[in-house]
Formats: sequence, C-alpha cells, structure tokens
Amino acid sequence: MEIKKYISSGILEQYVLGDLDSQQRQEVESYANQYPEIQSEIEAIEDALEYVAQAAAVTPPPGLGLRILDSIEDKDPTPPSAPQESTPSNPARSTVQVPDGEPRSNPFRGLSLLAGILLLGSLIWGYMQYKKGTQHKKALIEMTQNYNLLENDCARLKTNATHIAFLKDANTTPILMAGTDRSPESSATVFWNKEKKKAYLDTERMPSVPSGKQYQLWAIVEGKPVDMGVFDPITDNTILIEIPFIETPQAFAVTLEKEGGNPTPTMEEMHVLGEV
Repeated sequence: MEIKKYISSGILEQYVLGDLDSQQRQEVESYANQYPEIQSEIEAIEDALEYVAQAAAVTPPPGLGLRILDSIEDKDPTPPSAPQESTPSNPARSTVQVPDGEPRSNPFRGLSLLAGILLLGSLIWGYMQYKKGTQHKKALIEMTQNYNLLENDCARLKTNATHIAFLKDANTTPILMAGTDRSPESSATVFWNKEKKKAYLDTERMPSVPSGKQYQLWAIVEGKPVDMGVFDPITDNTILIEIPFIETPQAFAVTLEKEGGNPTPTMEEMHVLGEV
C-alpha cells in the first residue's frame, strides 16, 4: 500500500468530517490500526479542526460593530432625497433615521457580509498558523533523527578505528575457521591477541540462519568444547563481534543450534572449524 498517496487522497479529511459511509469508515479505521502514519495524520487533522474552531470562537473587540456601521454610513453614496412626511406603507421594513431625517435601507446587511469575510479570514489565518506549527514540529523531529544518525555514525567510526588498531597490532593472530562438509561455503575468523587478552569474531562469510536458529561459537580447550556464546551473522565487513578471551585455545568451531544455544555442540551441525 502507498501510504503517502492514500494520505494525500483527501479521504482522511472526509473521515474526520463524517462524510464517508460505514464501509469507507471501516476501511479507514482498519488502515489506521495497521499503519501508524495514517493514525497520526487523522489526529493531526482533528487537531487542526479543533484549533481552527477555537480561533473562530474569539470574541470581537468592543465597539467593532459600531465602527463598521459608521464606516458604512460615511461611505454611503445614495444622494439625499426630499423628506417624506407620510408614514412608510410597510411599517415592518427596518429603516435607520440619520440626523437630517432621510430614511435608508438597513446597513446591517453590509455588516453581515463584512463579518462573514472577517470570520473566513480568521479561519484561514488560524489554519495557516496551525499548519506552520505542525511543519515546525516535523522539521524538529527530522533534525533530531538526523542528529541521531550522525551520532550513530560517529560511534560507528570510533568503533571501526578501535577494530582497525586491534587488527594491525603485531600481537593479533588471525585464526581462520574453514567450512566443513556440512557447509563448505562458510568461513569465519577469530582475531586473538594474547597480550591485550582480547578476541574478536568476523562472521562476514557465514550464511543467514533459519528462524529459531542461531550460530554458537566454541573454543576447544584440552580437548573439550567451551561455550563462547551465540551470534547471528553480520554481513557488514566493518563490524567485528567481541568474544570472551581464552588463554590456551587449541581450536575454534561454530555449530548451528536452537535459538539461545546448547550446553554441548551438535557435531553434525558444525559449519566451520579452525585450529590455533
């Protein structure tokens, strides 16, 4: 589903305004439950309408009506006519008597029109202010995300520098584990440094594992396997996995075990093996 296209279609605005039939409403609600982006957009539209409603509810300043009326009176282009002594034939018709006694049509029709224009302008201004605030909020979120990415990149570069220094150390010994008959295409490398008492594992050439399975690393010490922990293969060749340091390993091996590992290796599932 193209979420952005769906959001821009206008159906969410119709949903919030109650212009959809029951089937369409169920469809929107189903998508909102599946996709957080759609739910967030619905909430944003609801907030916008609430914001605009609040903006429209602002009480006009005292005397605004009288000032508008005075403005209309001052600009009335109707030429003065002779005073009429007779009573208007339709007493129900609203008139306004100005000082010279001339009758004029009700100017509040113009006031209503102007008030409508002012209300519409208030609604538009309120909506624009809300959208502006929403855009600033989105920009802030985007900046935060970019900052986090940069921070992660810096941490990654620092880690890579540590790994490179370790690999270049003259006391670091690479121990290659070649693929067995069970998995001839596999290979992995343990980088072992007796002076620093540190060791890292490179799993770049280990294939992915099925669901519910994990690789388990073993060190062979005095002929017995020692559990070195489980891991998932990492295809990024800039990342090494730090593993426990063993003083006198004879060999290293990797088996495929159930998720979480086993207390003893499954020999028929040995994928790589390498002697020190």
